[in-house]
Amino acid sequence: AKDGVVSQVYPVAENQAAIGLDMLENPARKKEATLARDSGEYTIAGPFELVQGGTGALLFDPIYTTSNSGEKTFWGFSILVLRWDNFIKEVELDRLEEAGYHYQIWKKDLYTGEKIVIAESSAFRADNALEVACSVPNDTWYFEIAPEDGWITWEQSLFGLAIALLIGAMAAYACWAFLMRQQRDALHEAALERSAQEAREANEAKTRFLFN
Repeated sequence: AKDGVVSQVYPVAENQAAIGLDMLENPARKKEATLARDSGEYTIAGPFELVQGGTGALLFDPIYTTSNSGEKTFWGFSILVLRWDNFIKEVELDRLEEAGYHYQIWKKDLYTGEKIVIAESSAFRADNALEVACSVPNDTWYFEIAPEDGWITWEQSLFGLAIALLIGAMAAYACWAFLMRQQRDALHEAALERSAQEAREANEAKTRFLFN
């Protein structure tokens, strides 16, 4: 795509409709195309509806020419079309649903930060999903996954509840035993204090009697 305009395609039969498409002006593609041109880095765009039919992602590889003085000038792009259906099939995402998992792949709009869903299972729920950030050329895609029945089964929840109740009961018993012991020690201390006071009073009475 010299100057960003597609001029040569392969195979021709499947991609002829893309000839003449200006990547730097097309509303759906110009953000990533401009980013690739300005950064000089391999950049992924999409997925979106392809002009040649179907859904796909584009990989922009910016090409530069270098003058005798060493100055680099943007020439255009080499673009790889990634057929989305083939990609989903290749990474076997459908098997996640068969195994009882829900998933969603999404990214943020380069300019607005808005969430753009790339692919998701038929019944994806965001609660309790594990999120992994994946670096892709000049962008970040986010992969979220969650088991259909949650990360913890009801058997595990029940077992956890039983353990929590048991620990709670043991803690309550230990607290009760500690308080009872404290109470017994306090009563014993009070009894000793009374005995000592009575002994002192008896001794004082005896002393006064003998003095008198």
